[in-house]
Amino acid sequence: LPEWIAEDIRKQHLSICDWGCAEGQGVKVYSEFFPDNEICGVDVSKTAIKSASRRFPDNEFYVEDWLADSASIKNYDVVITSHVLEHFERPVEVVIPRLLRFVNKYLLILVPFEEQSPLCTAHCLSFRYESFPVVIEDATCVYFDIIRPGLGGWKGKQVVVAYMKNVPGAFLEPKELYQKVFDSHKNVLKENFSDSSET
Repeated sequence: LPEWIAEDIRKQHLSICDWGCAEGQGVKVYSEFFPDNEICGVDVSKTAIKSASRRFPDNEFYVEDWLADSASIKNYDVVITSHVLEHFERPVEVVIPRLLRFVNKYLLILVPFEEQSPLCTAHCLSFRYESFPVVIEDATCVYFDIIRPGLGGWKGKQVVVAYMKNVPGAFLEPKELYQKVFDSHKNVLKENFSDSSET
């Protein structure tokens, strides 16, 4: 994460939820990184949550299905989803808007990036630069960074993407947003900018 987001989470004591937490390893890591924040993990799998609760008894875990039409879920300031979205056929069109319903401020995404064919058996698609719109409903992409292969056990490249809801006006000026989000990655979202040749 960029330090300005991490610092905001700490200073504002933002609540954090790991969506699709599986057996809870991520929640344990986030709890160590943000020791003073309220943190929990949720997963649709009862078996996974039972295992997470047994392995990490000091953390909170819940069985919840956020994608169900009848879902009645509390909101969190920060929702993190790590290596989950690639398992869905339409993650950007369907899943991310759904998650944003339960986000007060940040949606933080970690997924494999530019995964080559053949894809991992359980993966439905490969994420690329154009996979992530600048704006999804009332959330704006404010961070995009490619992570080196091997981090976190994934052998290929990964990308961290942060969406922020109700972004302050300064982030919405196109050229400034282009710099903040994509740095040196040219022509990624050229349709959104009047002059995509600028760095």
